Amino acid sequence: MASVIPPHSTISVKSPEPDYKGSTGTGDVKNHVAVDVVLRVMLFATSLIGIIVMVTSKQTKLIPIAPGMALPMAAEFNQSPAFM
Repeated sequence: MASVIPPHSTISVKSPEPDYKGSTGTGDVKNHVAVDVVLRVMLFATSLIGIIVMVTSKQTKLIPIAPGMALPMAAEFNQSPAFM
């Protein structure tokens, strides 16, 4: 009446072998860490340089008032609507 089901411990299942070398966790891991650190340092440096350039940049434009007369106007960082 009742069917006999073997316990799970008697069933053997083999896991498939990985197809690529990166899944074994050996070899290229140190190279990936080094590349990651280099890219993070480069990203930080370029971001810092960009912030320094934006904050310290000064531009002066001569605004003509009358023929032969011009008024110098300095552009500042807080006057840039594109960065707001």
